[in-house]
Amino acid sequence: MSAKTSIKNAFWELLRELPLDQITVIMLCERASVNRQTFYYYYQNIVDLLKDVLFEEIYDEVSKGRAFDTWKHGFLTTTCFIKNNNFVFQNIHHSHYWDEVNDFFTETSNILLKGVIDECIELTGIRISKEDEDFMIHYYRVLFNSIMTEWVKDGMQLNPEALLSKVEKLVDGTVCSALERFAIK
Repeated sequence: MSAKTSIKNAFWELLRELPLDQITVIMLCERASVNRQTFYYYYQNIVDLLKDVLFEEIYDEVSKGRAFDTWKHGFLTTTCFIKNNNFVFQNIHHSHYWDEVNDFFTETSNILLKGVIDECIELTGIRISKEDEDFMIHYYRVLFNSIMTEWVKDGMQLNPEALLSKVEKLVDGTVCSALERFAIK
C-alpha cells in the first residue's frame, strides 16, 4: 500500500472516531505509519486531504449523473454515501472546518450544475446569457446544498430515496423550463 493510501485510510478511520477539528497531522501520521514530511509531500493540511478523499469518493460517481434528465443518480449517490458514512459527516459538520468543506461542495456543485445546464442547452438549442446561466447555477446550487446541509444537520432522518422523491417533485423538469424563460429572443 502506498503512503498516500495509508494516509487516506488512516484519515477515514479517524474521521469515524473524532470530529474533524480534533484530528491532527501528528495523530494522522502515527495512525498511517508515515512521517510528517510524507504527509506534507501529498497535502498542504487536513482540509486539503479531506477534499481529496471526498472528491475521490464522491465526484467521479456523482459526475456520471450530472445530465439534466439523470441528475437523480448524482443526488442519490451523494446522499447514500453521506448516509453510509453518517459518523464521518457528523464529525465534519460539527467541526470548525465546515465552512471550508462547504466551499468545496459549492465548487463541486457549480461544476456539476454547469454540466447539467450546458447539456440542456445543447439538447434544446436554447441560448441564455452568461449572467442568466450563472444565476441558474447559483439558484440550483443553493437549493441542493441547503437541502443536503439541513438533512445532515437534522441527523439524516429521511432515507436517501425518500429525500430524492421529495426533491424530485420540486425540481424535476425545471432546468429546461427555466431555460425557456431565460431564452435570448
